[in-house]
Amino acid sequence: MNFQTNRELLARTAPRYREASRKKKTVILNEFIASTGYKRKYAIRLLCMREIPSVKTIKRPRARYYGKEVEEALIVTGTYAFILTASYVKVLAFYSLLHLL
Repeated sequence: MNFQTNRELLARTAPRYREASRKKKTVILNEFIASTGYKRKYAIRLLCMREIPSVKTIKRPRARYYGKEVEEALIVTGTYAFILTASYVKVLAFYSLLHLL
């Protein structure tokens, strides 16, 4: 289920949960957890709220943009970092095997 569907289910389930008896709350909570995949304590906190919190979109001050030169430099740096790391791992594995023998 996506976030919007979970919020719709929460809007329908929360009033029923708040008015239910203790035994019925357990059943409603178990159904809600099975449907949404939320953790138990988080689901309880959501279901006990009087008002469902509105979701605000994240507004970034500017778009992320890197020039072509920066992208190429990052690719080259990442490639060399991986090669160096892999070669160091081989050397360390070799020396650790020598010490075991």
